[in-house]
Amino acid sequence: MQYRTIVLGLIQRHPQTYQLLHSNRRLMPTADLYAEQLKATHQSWKGRLAKANPHFNPLQLEGESLELAIRDLENYLVAHFQANENDPISLDAAMAFIRGRTQFM
Repeated sequence: MQYRTIVLGLIQRHPQTYQLLHSNRRLMPTADLYAEQLKATHQSWKGRLAKANPHFNPLQLEGESLELAIRDLENYLVAHFQANENDPISLDAAMAFIRGRTQFM
């Protein structure tokens, strides 16, 4: 699974944050950290869905759990990284949030 590719696509939806991370050479370390968290969240959702829906086939389980994990990450990014045009976030604040997060949920 290409979790980092998914994460990079989601970060690109927030141009100011993307540009700030890129210009400070923090884009890939940030993407790698989020990719690890996305993978963990994906596995967590997979376990929960398997318990709740034992009739799901493996492909259905994989797809639904990934969709839910991506949704969680999207919600997190919107809540914490969507900057106002007049008030861009600081790199220190962004990295503090990243380091302090263990899960999106």
